[in-house]
Amino acid sequence: MTRVMLETQNVTVSFGALRAVDGVSLSIPVDAIAALIGPNGAGKTTLFNALAGAIRPDSGTIRFAGTRIDGLKPHRVFELGIARTFQIPRPFAELSVIENLMTVPPRQAGETFWRNWLTPGRVRAEEARLRDKAEEILDFVALRKLALAPARTLSGGQLKLLELGRALMADPRYILLDEPAAGVNAVLLETIVERIRALNARGIGFLVIEHNIDLVTRLCHPIVVMAQGQVVVVGDADTVRADQRVIDAYLGDMP
Repeated sequence: MTRVMLETQNVTVSFGALRAVDGVSLSIPVDAIAALIGPNGAGKTTLFNALAGAIRPDSGTIRFAGTRIDGLKPHRVFELGIARTFQIPRPFAELSVIENLMTVPPRQAGETFWRNWLTPGRVRAEEARLRDKAEEILDFVALRKLALAPARTLSGGQLKLLELGRALMADPRYILLDEPAAGVNAVLLETIVERIRALNARGIGFLVIEHNIDLVTRLCHPIVVMAQGQVVVVGDADTVRADQRVIDAYLGDMP
């Protein structure tokens, strides 16, 4: 059976004279947990931004499950089932944890002023459904006990779990996950890893930017290595470890 793919073809993104992404061509199964690694300045975040619609490539094409998405606005990419998180979480700091989740779904009835007056029952019913869904997701990401706490009170690891929970509120097919291990203690990191695996078993794919090589090698396949805006190699952990170009560009004496 043919696998559904996330594909880029000769994608280039420039900032002035700098080519941050330089002719990148990839084909990644949408049902996989893939990794995107490389040294700082390799072009990883720029490629993420192009995939999410935050940046329009100068040239090349991006397709998700056969649909061309380069040039689409972020909300259109989001509606096609691609969610993303950020290396530095961006919650609404003063809203509660559960409120942060409930703000995610677009076009809520309560966002239209007149519906609060003319169809209050519809607004209340939708809000109740969203609250139930948010509570279920908070259970899944182990934040239910903090549902009413302001997001600003969460630890770094808890904020990463909140970012994942917010992505799940959109019922995504694919999640662009930016450095889930950064600033996270070992216990919470294992929780994050377990949740990623569980979600992947449900059919949600991931592309993960990560500098924690141990996490990458035990969680991700394929692994995409970038350096200087280009793809150096794509393969499994053993292939990546053995490639001299990867060692020279990034990994050094990786244990």
